[in-house]
Amino acid sequence: MIAEAGAIVSGGHMAPDKIAILLEAARKAGITRLLVSHPEYVIEATEQEVGRFADLGANIEHCLCMYDEDSEFYHWDVGVLKRWIDLVGPERTSLGSDLGQVGNPLPIDAFRKALDRLHDLGVREADLRRMVRDNPARLLGLDEHA
Repeated sequence: MIAEAGAIVSGGHMAPDKIAILLEAARKAGITRLLVSHPEYVIEATEQEVGRFADLGANIEHCLCMYDEDSEFYHWDVGVLKRWIDLVGPERTSLGSDLGQVGNPLPIDAFRKALDRLHDLGVREADLRRMVRDNPARLLGLDEHA
């Protein structure tokens, strides 16, 4: 039903070994829209596991709330985010915010700050655009209507 509907399969907050099983089964079922959200937090996947998720075709989403020191969810400097991006490449990375709650930064402010910092660390503007616009659009099937 998921493949027929063109829907997204997400690993949610499952353990990494369970996410791998889900992604493998989804691929076998012909599902092409695969997502793993914030593998570095809650899921606590290793770099090797995240590389495997990307190899299975998953889009790896990182939430900027974890990289914004003004967020109650802050854990790491944006340099850590760049290492995750470098691991699977910008073509398999998406950036979201997981923000918008009272008391936390606005999503747009977190995006501006993080993208500026990533650019300062050498991430190309085209790759930033890919991670915040093109990859999410592809995942949602919006690129098919362009």
